[in-house]
Amino acid sequence: MKTKLVKLSALIMAVLMIAAVCASCATNNNPGIGRVGKVSFKLSDYLQYYSQYSMYKSYIEDYPAFVRDQLVTYGTELNQCYERGLKLDEAEEAELAKEVEEQIESSINSLTLEDQTITGDQAIHDAKLKQFTQQLKDAGYSNLNAYKKYVTEKMREEKLIAKLTDLIKAEVSCGADEVQKYFDENAPKHKENYENDASAFATAYNNYITGTGIVPLFTPEDMFTVKHCLVQFTNASSVSDTVAGEFSEADQQKIDAIRAALEEGISFDEFYEKFVASADYNSDTIFVPQENEAETIEDNPQLGYREQGYIMNEKLLDKYYDGFGAAACILHYGDDWVIPTEEPTATPEPGEAEPAATEEPAATEEPAATEEPAATAEPSETGEPETTAEPDATDEPGEGGKDLPELTPIQKYKMKFYTTTDGVRIVEVQTDVQNGGVHFIWIDHELEAGAAELNVNDTESEVYKSILNTRLTEMQNTHFSEMLTQWKQSTKVSLNDRLINSYLRNAGY
Repeated sequence: MKTKLVKLSALIMAVLMIAAVCASCATNNNPGIGRVGKVSFKLSDYLQYYSQYSMYKSYIEDYPAFVRDQLVTYGTELNQCYERGLKLDEAEEAELAKEVEEQIESSINSLTLEDQTITGDQAIHDAKLKQFTQQLKDAGYSNLNAYKKYVTEKMREEKLIAKLTDLIKAEVSCGADEVQKYFDENAPKHKENYENDASAFATAYNNYITGTGIVPLFTPEDMFTVKHCLVQFTNASSVSDTVAGEFSEADQQKIDAIRAALEEGISFDEFYEKFVASADYNSDTIFVPQENEAETIEDNPQLGYREQGYIMNEKLLDKYYDGFGAAACILHYGDDWVIPTEEPTATPEPGEAEPAATEEPAATEEPAATEEPAATAEPSETGEPETTAEPDATDEPGEGGKDLPELTPIQKYKMKFYTTTDGVRIVEVQTDVQNGGVHFIWIDHELEAGAAELNVNDTESEVYKSILNTRLTEMQNTHFSEMLTQWKQSTKVSLNDRLINSYLRNAGY
């Protein structure tokens, strides 16, 4: 809960900063617009919500009415907090004060210094603080303390509403009967949805491992997960069909160091600790522990990929960098595997849970590249890579007008293979795409195909716990929604809609 509130506080800060720069929020031009129960609102409160949801404005027919409803909902929830006498205890108030200081300090540090001639950490901080304070004054705040007081109150309100939410949801429980009922109703649907649709399963699986969905109750054949260590091109962000990827001397040394360790012999655990979990080598930060990162899936969904890896199947090749998926499939299906000729399964729509290339350098959902990587090898009995035999030509017709045999995936992508001292097979492949580079890939685990089984007496099984959590969350959300509806019906709302609408017209909203 703590991390969620911190993130929420950061969001509030961002919204408040947007509202603060509006001249309408200044002290001398910020009239009251009414009450919801015991909660009073000013024009700036309405404008805060107006800005917060503005990205959806074009999709909502009556946007001002939508914003009004959001304000009423907030007021109704906060009014319930007051009526129930909810308060923060001493420890929670201390944590709140700390969060406010951290958020304001973060806002100050994020400013771009107007006077670039200033040097020295303290001098730069003092100059940014002066800029920040002036921005607050321009927005109508008398000083930094006045702004801090306002932010503290808003963040306190959010924490109280979070307490209310937890209190109401705690009124709901879910037993074994509900779990069994959910399983009986949904297991057949999962089989129907996933048995012949690898992409649909991949979406469900990724939702599950990142904490946003239930465990799939059916797994198709040949589903497995892979992990990798990626040394990106030095010019990774610029690589395209016309710009080749390049490695600086330092980056090439990283690749050489990984190769040397695998060729000389290294255990998998040592390989993982030295290269995969190291920011000095691995460009895919999903697998690199970060300082002060949240330690639960709930607060840090990317941990799901770090723990489970990227879901793979030959029907999912178009979801990954060109060459990455083929290398992974060779590990699973065998060296004789060939790329399927049928059309790949359609990729998920934007917004579905996948490691995004714009968020993580080593994302796997990328369009195929046209260039092919260099370097080829297959394992020898000693564990050292051997050069893969290649045809004398690649695209030119042979004698008599006959084309040469089509390249195998191993030849096409010039893969190299290694085996750790404890038997883990690793494939090296280069992906010539934006944010690509040299990957060292291995299978993390093979998924057991078929229908999931549920034993309601085994309350520690993953299937039981996942269904319980999913069903309980559904029941809790329904209960809270029903209670909110009741509160709205019984709470007096008195808002000056004429003043609000007049302001919106005059301000050109």
